[in-house]
Amino acid sequence: MMTTLNNELNNLLKQLQAAQTDAALFERLQAAPALAAKLAAEYDQLAGDTAKQETEKLEAEREARFAKIGNLAVTERGGEGAENGLLGRQFDITWTAPKYDYQSGQNVPQQIRCDHFLNLYKYHPDVFDYLTTRKGDLVPTAIRDLVPDRAPYAALIEYFTSLQRGYTRGPVAA
Repeated sequence: MMTTLNNELNNLLKQLQAAQTDAALFERLQAAPALAAKLAAEYDQLAGDTAKQETEKLEAEREARFAKIGNLAVTERGGEGAENGLLGRQFDITWTAPKYDYQSGQNVPQQIRCDHFLNLYKYHPDVFDYLTTRKGDLVPTAIRDLVPDRAPYAALIEYFTSLQRGYTRGPVAA
């Protein structure tokens, strides 16, 4: 008789523990939508703040690189090929930037020259970015006329494509 009572008592205890576990799970499940909404809002806020900080950091780094560029100028060189239209023209891009001077042991502004927009794009991406975003008016009109909105970056990319293609399409070719 005692064994039967102990068995029933153990069974009731197991059922009670299972019911308490189920009740706790039920309470968590009832609270889950509100908790999920709260966590989603916190995540969105934190993700937005993180993206804003990253954007500000990248912009500050970009501004620091741009601050080193001065006296940017684009000039057209005369000579052979100029009579062949835009693709035959030659351009010099010059600017000043700090370079290390071994004699003085300091960074001093020095004039730098690049003989082609494509070389500027490949080897001096910061200057190319500065030219297309801040000094777009220095991009020759004939190149800016290659695209309808005259956007400097898009125009230079179209110019590079035209160089590969061997001809221009758009207002310059007309």
